[in-house]
Amino acid sequence: MASKKPKKKSIKDSDTIKQLELKAKLEKEVSALTTVNSAQPTEPDMPSQQKIWRRALLEEIKASEQPEVKPEVKVNEISPVDNTENLKQRLHVKKSKKRLLFLAPLLALVVYVGLYLLRVDNYYSALPKFMPWPVAIAGNKVIWLDELKKQAALVQKFKVTTDTESLALNHIIEENLITDNFNKNNLSLPYSLVAQQLAGLAQEFGSPQDFADYLYATYQVTGQDFSQFILEPYLRRLVLQEYLSQDATSLGRAEAKANAIGQKINANELSFAQGAKEFSNDTLSADQGGDLGWFSWGTMLPEFEAALRNLAVGEISPPVRTRYGYHLIKLDEISGSIPDNDETSAEPGSVRASHIFIQVVDFEAWLAQQKNETFKLYLLPLKR
Repeated sequence: MASKKPKKKSIKDSDTIKQLELKAKLEKEVSALTTVNSAQPTEPDMPSQQKIWRRALLEEIKASEQPEVKPEVKVNEISPVDNTENLKQRLHVKKSKKRLLFLAPLLALVVYVGLYLLRVDNYYSALPKFMPWPVAIAGNKVIWLDELKKQAALVQKFKVTTDTESLALNHIIEENLITDNFNKNNLSLPYSLVAQQLAGLAQEFGSPQDFADYLYATYQVTGQDFSQFILEPYLRRLVLQEYLSQDATSLGRAEAKANAIGQKINANELSFAQGAKEFSNDTLSADQGGDLGWFSWGTMLPEFEAALRNLAVGEISPPVRTRYGYHLIKLDEISGSIPDNDETSAEPGSVRASHIFIQVVDFEAWLAQQKNETFKLYLLPLKR
């Protein structure tokens, strides 16, 4: 009788035998490790090397017993790291970071337009987590999403209740335009001016430390943050505004406008209060007919006070130029004596006056025009 041929092992049986052999081998190694290391003292609060090896080996045994299954990955569940690697593999990204920054605005625009045309609802992706994401272009500077988020966070700290991102974006755009014009005209912000303003604020709070404590307790910002993001931009704005006010053409227009208003008032075609409400660029006093209230001598601009000294009560001056623009000044009341130019008194008299202020340059209007004339590209904001 012919002997039966031994049954050929299937590939499946062969794989199972290999797994069992690997399991037995690993368990033997674990047992050996346990025997060798059992007599060695270990720190109670930290895992021993033996436990680490044991855990690793058992994980390997567990993995060998289960068939490898590639998990299904959804686009919106990819972590930032995984997504970066996957996109690098798919798109073969081998360009430098500098080139990526250069292409980012175009890439973002293509993504936005394409998704909009396709009417994709879930157009928010993980892109900004690993590459710069532009939100606007102001002047020659791209405004990135991370810059907007930082500014929005700062705005939020100062208890602003409006749309913080819109306010922050507008602030960044304006600051970039101001800085561009600041540099274009070779202007500088002296450190002494910043230090002087900080010292004045600190004095109002008692001491520099008291001021710093107040900033942190109230807004969670440091003195350096306040100086860099609040004070210095404000001072740059003032310096640029004063520079633009020295333009000869603008000066001529402002003076002509002030003269025309004064002539109408003198001809009784317009009252001083009406002229202030209609033409004055000092919005705070304009609603009050130009009334500045009472103030002590020596507290106003020298040119302003010099004009007041030469006026009788109720009289209106011709246009007076100061560093800010042109003023039509009306002397309303006087209390006490009027000091001479070189007189200093411990208790000077006081005066009440009104003015119609004509700016040489309407800075806010100028800034709005700069924004309109500058190419801007607003891209879709991202969901959090």
